[in-house]
Amino acid sequence: MYVPKAFQTNDRAELVAFMRAHSFATLVSADPGGLLATHLPVVIEDDGETIRISGHVARQNPHVAAFDGQTPTLVIFTGAHGYVPASVYESADSVPTWNYIAVHATGVAGAVSLTDQRPAVDTAMHGMVETYDPAYHSQYAALSEHYREGMLRGIVVFSLVVTRLEGTAKLSQNKNPDDRLAVEAHLLAQADPAARATGASMRERRESV
Repeated sequence: MYVPKAFQTNDRAELVAFMRAHSFATLVSADPGGLLATHLPVVIEDDGETIRISGHVARQNPHVAAFDGQTPTLVIFTGAHGYVPASVYESADSVPTWNYIAVHATGVAGAVSLTDQRPAVDTAMHGMVETYDPAYHSQYAALSEHYREGMLRGIVVFSLVVTRLEGTAKLSQNKNPDDRLAVEAHLLAQADPAARATGASMRERRESV
């Protein structure tokens, strides 16, 4: 990911928190036929040494072939974003741009299925439910065995160990203080909730300094 120095985000805790807050991610891998992309919810674990991203896809998804423990895989996390018109800047010699935050996590993924590692599949399902809908645990446990086993046979669980973590927060840090305040105010005033959230991120960073 191209990240100008002004926008680099290197704080591990901040990057992991962003990933968890925006965990409907895009998984990208390459195969002999080209690039594969899958949009899916993931679970992020960080024990202080290793960051692990896990999730599952349909068994028929060709992405399964990339979960071989060797193929590089990129997981993209994106949050709110907002258009910044040139008119908000003091100088007429300005161009429009876009503010946003994103995190890229790279690693290799391995796969497990119901037929080879049942405990790992059960653990992954528990983690997914606990992350997204803890109240569903009791209903999941009450599913008929026939239905639950059929659903589990239809998926492949993957686990990716992150070997490279990159973050960018493009929030007008390369502008003067007056321009940054003007951009923040402009975004906060928009009807688009994504633009307002971007302005809120600018405000939070400014107030935390």
